[in-house]
Amino acid sequence: MEELNLNNVWGDPKEYKGLNIYPVKMKDILIFNSVVGCLMIEKNKIPDVNVIKMSYLNFLFLQAEDHPEIIIGLKMLLDLVLKEITIKSIDKNNEIILLINEVEIDGNDFEKIRNIIFNQNLIIIDNMMLDEEMEKRLREAEEFLASKEKPATLEERIFSYGAMTHKPYQDIKEMTIYQFNKELERLNLIKNFEVYTYPMLKGGNSEGITHWLSHIPERGRYDNVLINRSEFNNIANSIEN
Repeated sequence: MEELNLNNVWGDPKEYKGLNIYPVKMKDILIFNSVVGCLMIEKNKIPDVNVIKMSYLNFLFLQAEDHPEIIIGLKMLLDLVLKEITIKSIDKNNEIILLINEVEIDGNDFEKIRNIIFNQNLIIIDNMMLDEEMEKRLREAEEFLASKEKPATLEERIFSYGAMTHKPYQDIKEMTIYQFNKELERLNLIKNFEVYTYPMLKGGNSEGITHWLSHIPERGRYDNVLINRSEFNNIANSIEN
């Protein structure tokens, strides 16, 4: 049984090799969003076996030969999540090693730290190996849905959360990105439960009610544009009939 860890709920740091990795707070979300892209470059989709085989850390420094802003962004990101650190890079046997407060971080360590940062801040990465055409189609579908649904901006999400909770904006600034988004997701479920439960019960559709304490499954990168086999079969059957 997987050990329950509430670090992200409380906003506590995660320790790795004696380093405390802190979740990003809402007051720093714009800085975080501007630099986290350096951890999201899709290395394994580059058609070069040597690139695919190398560590992500080595890959970043390779990319930085033509794009030095990548390492600038990486250092800004590590400063943000590790706090008050000294950092330098060394080349050991053709492998990049980071020295963070004199702690050696190799490619394997860096991958673990990268995943911790993603997990702490609800960054969804795409681990599916898709061919180029399929990926293009999914991205186009995602962009189409975004243009149709017009999701709330960050500013609007903050205002909505403040209006629903009456929490002072100074307190919202001190929340982590994880806490803010998870609370907003749960508040949305609670509001839907309050609004739709009575009409659905009155119409005899109790099976369609999602209780406000129901589990909310984690979403994948393209979940909003993908359908499962049963949904596909239902659509196919409706077309045939």
